[in-house]
Amino acid sequence: MGRSTDVKAKFISDTTAADADGLITSTTPGSGGAITLNGAQVSGGVASFGDNTARLITVTCASDINARVFTITGTDANGDALTDTITGVNANTVSSSEYFLTVTEVSVDDGTGAAITVGMAANALGVIFAGRTRIRGLQLSSGAGTANVSFRNTSATGTELLKFRTVGAANGDQTFNIPSDGVVFSAGAYCAFTVGDFNSITVFYDG
Repeated sequence: MGRSTDVKAKFISDTTAADADGLITSTTPGSGGAITLNGAQVSGGVASFGDNTARLITVTCASDINARVFTITGTDANGDALTDTITGVNANTVSSSEYFLTVTEVSVDDGTGAAITVGMAANALGVIFAGRTRIRGLQLSSGAGTANVSFRNTSATGTELLKFRTVGAANGDQTFNIPSDGVVFSAGAYCAFTVGDFNSITVFYDG
């Protein structure tokens, strides 16, 4: 008798480059509080990114705002509520430590005294499955250049258990079938990537 498995598919795609004002275009908050989300990634008051893709959020300013603290509110790569803070820097760009699937609010603790923008970095994260799973195969559409596509256990920075190399031709299709019972991820399978590494990927996993 053959084995019975519950194989599912997860589609991940994000081809939008890093955008320093993708969430909030240039503005100078005069006091603390929520800042209107008005960038290109915003629809209906919510910022979102690609298909099943979370991004690191950035704050950029040409002046010194290292006394200011920005609070980002939204959902994490699993769709659960998430809040993270970003401390301003001197005439530079600083990123969140957490990946956001959606952003519903950006607030600041006080006026900045200079124009700021809020956007997203090129760093992206796709969660295949948040619990124990096996990756059994994938179909990938390559980006313009060659890149390694890694799958990690536990988190975006966890142990790398699986890696593939793209063909380096834009929209080049590749199919990978993993032999036997696939690769086990004991605490969740996560794909952290840089936008442009691939155009899209469909991962087949137990879920």
